[in-house]
Amino acid sequence: MLNQLGGALGGLGGLASGALGVRNPNDLYVGMLKSRTVADNLIARFDLDKVYQEEFRSNTRKVLERNATIAAGKEGIIAIEVDDKDPKRAAI
Repeated sequence: MLNQLGGALGGLGGLASGALGVRNPNDLYVGMLKSRTVADNLIARFDLDKVYQEEFRSNTRKVLERNATIAAGKEGIIAIEVDDKDPKRAAI
């Protein structure tokens, strides 16, 4: 999934960074990865409402945000880390 996402972001980043005046396209990518849309897709894919035992999607997003780190490094690499107690889910 991340490979597909990376390919899609590559095309969008070039267009959006010029249009929005973003100097570093990685900042744009990090913002997109932290978006509500991406979070909701991850929550649905991994059924995180049940995993985190949250009734409301907004609460599940907050738990996911606390468990995930997305950052752009100096070398232009975006690192995504997510803490998870289930080794099977963490390996995906």
